[in-house]
Amino acid sequence: MPMVRLDSRKMATICAVLILTLAPVGVLVHNYNNLPSGYVAPYVVLNMWALTLLVTIVAAILLAFPRTRFAGFVFAAAIVLVPFSFFAGSNIPWQPV
Repeated sequence: MPMVRLDSRKMATICAVLILTLAPVGVLVHNYNNLPSGYVAPYVVLNMWALTLLVTIVAAILLAFPRTRFAGFVFAAAIVLVPFSFFAGSNIPWQPV
């Protein structure tokens, strides 16, 4: 089976979606890692889930129209990328009890 070639417009779409989703995640990880020790309610995690919900809504809207379906698939992949990159970048498993 031949390898799929992406044109420059599709590559630009992939890069733009990655930047638009990973830049806020980087800010959220920085804010989470700088919380004071013993802080009980990290609202940064709630913000990460709100960002994931926003990306989900955008993906659903873009998937509904045939001309924007590729961008919808890229946003759908970013739905998984947002929480994974947040939890990978934050030091949640290594917090002292």
